[in-house]
Amino acid sequence: MDKNTVWAFILILAVFWLSSEFLWKPAAKEAETGAITESATEHAIQDSIPVNQAKDILPATTAYIDNLTDLSQDIAVNDAITLSNEKVKFSFTNRGARINGIVLNDYQLADNGGQVNLIREQGTAFGLELSQTDGNMMLGANYIYDWDVTESQVTFTATSSAGKIEKRFILREDYQLEMELVIESNQERFNYSLLLDDGIADTEKYLKHKNQNYQTMIQVDNKIKRDNLGRLKKQETLTGAIDWAALRSKFFLIGIVKDELSDWNSALVYSNEGTPAMRIYGSSSRFRLESNFRIYAGPVIQDNLEKLGSGFGDTYYAGNGIFFGQGIIKPVSRFFGWIFKQFHKVLPNWGMCLVLFSILIKIILYPLTHKSFESNQKMQKVQPQVTAVREKYKGDPQKMNAEMQRLYRENGVSPLGGCLPMLLQMPIFFALYPVVRYSIDLRQAGFLWLRDLSEPDPYLILPILMGVFMFLQQALMQPTKEARAQMTEQQQAQMQSQKMMMYIMPVMMFFLFKSFPAGLVLYWTLFNIMSTIQQRIIRNKFS
Repeated sequence: MDKNTVWAFILILAVFWLSSEFLWKPAAKEAETGAITESATEHAIQDSIPVNQAKDILPATTAYIDNLTDLSQDIAVNDAITLSNEKVKFSFTNRGARINGIVLNDYQLADNGGQVNLIREQGTAFGLELSQTDGNMMLGANYIYDWDVTESQVTFTATSSAGKIEKRFILREDYQLEMELVIESNQERFNYSLLLDDGIADTEKYLKHKNQNYQTMIQVDNKIKRDNLGRLKKQETLTGAIDWAALRSKFFLIGIVKDELSDWNSALVYSNEGTPAMRIYGSSSRFRLESNFRIYAGPVIQDNLEKLGSGFGDTYYAGNGIFFGQGIIKPVSRFFGWIFKQFHKVLPNWGMCLVLFSILIKIILYPLTHKSFESNQKMQKVQPQVTAVREKYKGDPQKMNAEMQRLYRENGVSPLGGCLPMLLQMPIFFALYPVVRYSIDLRQAGFLWLRDLSEPDPYLILPILMGVFMFLQQALMQPTKEARAQMTEQQQAQMQSQKMMMYIMPVMMFFLFKSFPAGLVLYWTLFNIMSTIQQRIIRNKFS
């Protein structure tokens, strides 16, 4: 492998790493979809709250609503209303008819810290505000609702000077809720807001990449607008026809899909105390509003998300481009995910599934890598002839190139043959990355000393092993002493440069890979170990 190819390979991985660490944000062009100016955003927020509270521009907690609402004195507050199935337990409070707990039965916090709860401490989701078209508040998010609960549904009812609201949550299969909303207003035209001010809870111990992994997702005007937490420090209002909206952490998601009759015309996205948050704004041109929404609150599992329709299945992907398993790499990533699931039906450990996957990929690529390694050894054998041709035709470059091509053809070698083993792995690497990093199946999946294959190796054992075997592989590609002795001074200078890369490249790869998911580094390391053994056998054969 020549020096330029090595540098090109390192540059590709360096860009990948830098993107992973700092730059994985939606392209600026995306922000043009439905976005409005900062001054317009400020105006939109002020329109959604009373004039005397306009100075309290979001982001803020929902506490400021307390002094705006007409709190009922006749109904006791109940924060422990529940609906549950075998997958999830939803808790509700009648203060605002909101969800105040989403406990997932099958998922645990790190170090046996209890079951995952997607609602932050003292947080809530899907509160409701009503306001007149001039911005005056009709009913705030903390109104105390009357309530009635059965085995599969809870109904909240509120009656105030603004009218009557009926808000019903119906438990569906897996992690789904249906939310029916009926509003009988004393205003022919009014606005309403669905509140997700308290965001989504932290569920992982390793939060180094939280600014990239946590995000808001909204489909507006049939285009998905993603904003990660790092970008949400500056709030933004999106305007247009909204189909669904979601808050996502690395492995979990809270989302809502509207029905065809509902009118969602804007959404505010922002950061609130270290979590992505949003408000969804709708309107009604009649005294009576009837809407039906589907809520998903659970793990990011593609099949589950696609059941909600309306393109909601795209929330499975944490971003755009090949780094997130999209574009031309999307079908390959999905195929790899399917392969892992088939392996797991036989092997109970996901680490063993990765080992088997590494062996499978090695078997598939074996003919190509074998030919590549043989070409490299043959190239060393014909080096004296290459030197002779260069000397003989050094004054005639065109004739020299023609003779070189003839020489390579007759001996069955290719000058680029040594580059194939690494270049062949790049599409596989890009397709495998999102599968390992964002797969809920690999969350907290242990293997040997690794506690979580979706997170970096805490002891750096795999990155070190990877660097060692990359060094050995590069060393095996170096010409023998006999071949170097017959090189020209120019060729020896080039070889000396490549020898320096033999030391530099493993070190650089170590720093690139040490922050990658351990499962990905496990695959890469095993592939390098098998390639090194294969290359050693071929070198002995030609020796």
